[in-house]
Parts: sequence; C-alpha cells; structure tokens
Amino acid sequence: MEDIDKKLTDLRKKRDALMTGFFKLGLQIALIFGIPAGIAAVAGTQLDKGREGSLFTFIFLGCAFLLSWVIVIRIYQKQSSKIESVENEIRDIKASLPKKEED
Repeated sequence: MEDIDKKLTDLRKKRDALMTGFFKLGLQIALIFGIPAGIAAVAGTQLDKGREGSLFTFIFLGCAFLLSWVIVIRIYQKQSSKIESVENEIRDIKASLPKKEED
C-alpha cells in the first residue's frame, strides 16, 4: 500500500511538472512565431527592393505563419500525450486501490 502511495505521489509530481511546462511553452510559442516572421519580413523586403508592392514579403510572412502553427500544434500534441499518459497511470493506480467501505 505504501509503495502505491509513493508511486501515486511521484506521478502527481510528474503531472504538475508537465503542467508547469505549459508556461515555458508560452515563451516558446512567442519565439516560434517571432523568429520566422522576422526572417520572412527581412527576406521579403530584400526581394521586394526595386519593385512596386510587397508580394514576396506577404508570401514569406504567410508561409512563416503556417510553419509556426504547424510547429505549435506538434509541440502541443507531444505535451498533451505526455500529460494524458500520466493521467492514465494515476487513474489505473487509483482503480487498483481497495475501495473504502462506508458505514
């Protein structure tokens, strides 16, 4: 019983650590959108020099935006699956614990 309680406590700590990782993810998302957008803006501006309009800038910014969203979705899916597996382990351990009898 004590072994199960220890494992359950460890899993809860792991879950909490993963949840805290979402705050770090916020900073990563800012960088994931900022860096490609900056590169796209500079590259597009350079290619649009001497031309009327800003066709390349818009195309590059659009591609940077799509790429950023693909990266964010992949990171979210990975983090989400880690949390789900920990939650499943917690649920399995709780299900294996003997039920408390009520009077």
